[in-house]
Amino acid sequence: MEFDWKLAEPLFEKIESPDYGHRTSWMRWYREAWEFMCAQGLAHFETPLDDCVIRLRIFSLGWLAHDFCATVLGNEWGSDPHWSEWIDQLEIEPTWCLLTGVDPQQLKHIVDESLLVTQTDIEIEDDEVLFDRDWINQDLFPRLAMVAVYAQREKIVDVLFRCFDGPEWLFAALYSNCSGIEEEIEQRRDELEEELEMLEDERNEMLPEKERGQLERQIESLRLRLGKDELVKDVTEELRLRIAGDPIGCWGDESAEKHRAYDWCLTCCPVVVEGEPPFWRP
Repeated sequence: MEFDWKLAEPLFEKIESPDYGHRTSWMRWYREAWEFMCAQGLAHFETPLDDCVIRLRIFSLGWLAHDFCATVLGNEWGSDPHWSEWIDQLEIEPTWCLLTGVDPQQLKHIVDESLLVTQTDIEIEDDEVLFDRDWINQDLFPRLAMVAVYAQREKIVDVLFRCFDGPEWLFAALYSNCSGIEEEIEQRRDELEEELEMLEDERNEMLPEKERGQLERQIESLRLRLGKDELVKDVTEELRLRIAGDPIGCWGDESAEKHRAYDWCLTCCPVVVEGEPPFWRP
């Protein structure tokens, strides 16, 4: 079975969107990225454990989007997601995560930072050892899940590089979500609708049959371009080409943020947003 976009979309809708750019833009990017995951065989599942891995991959894509925006803004605290909320929203079982292929050294590091190891206020009362197990688990379980998310994140970045034709085009695809793409889509729609109205008015005039036929073809072509999917595709492709094609030295007022984001992609998309409880590599 395949965990296609129809199944994945409600889960992406549940997780917190980055603060930079429109949610609509990010959902389109998630869809594009997820369809790459499907094409690469990373959305196939047969068992509950497979389902867990897929949810970790959805989590990873959301985390990457937050990291990219934090990099663009030059503010690692631009978002501070609570991982336990994401885990609950995606219905991820933290204990299952340990069976998905985590790095033992990373797991040890994460556990060493948790209350399971650092809490020392243990009491003995009426010959019984007492400590707050619920408090420990609330801190520990998100950490266990995040080790597994990070393991999937590395696979996801590799797929994104392949499917977006390298880090440069991944940068262009991500940055287009931060560059007023929704406004560009609306502007393009207004321009095409105005052009269509002019052609339809012209069609109402007395014209030779040959000219009328050419006009009808132009009108039909415009109507196709005004279709939602076609319009978004055209504007998206043009914006990405413009972003990728502009020489780095010509980035003007946006130069600093573009440089940061471009370098982040070139360096394999490192963790920027640590969230809560903090995730960081030793």
